[in-house]
Amino acid sequence: MKQGFALSEIDTTSAHPAQIYDALLGGKDNYRSDREAVRRLVKVAPEARDSARANRAFLRRAVRYLTGEAGIRQMIDIGTGIPLLGTCIQGKVPGPLNGSSRIGSGRSRGGEHHDHLGSFG
Repeated sequence: MKQGFALSEIDTTSAHPAQIYDALLGGKDNYRSDREAVRRLVKVAPEARDSARANRAFLRRAVRYLTGEAGIRQMIDIGTGIPLLGTCIQGKVPGPLNGSSRIGSGRSRGGEHHDHLGSFG
């Protein structure tokens, strides 16, 4: 299975929603076009960075609850394939999680399908 993209396949001149989100979160997986889109967005919606952080915080709380109190042991994380800052698939959800909890993802970007599996503990 092919992993990643050739540089010629990546259009860094057009902003991508997932990379804009990454830039809002202070991540490193974005390009000048994404950061420029963030600058324009923040001018008209100054709360955009706080909203992105609140969204990420909600995701963490939801995963902690589902894997802790609700007893869910497997989840599917569907995303764009961009390794956003502190994602669940990277196991970056702080707090007490059951060591047997696993998150799998079927991410698609550019027609490729990638299967990932991460564990918490």
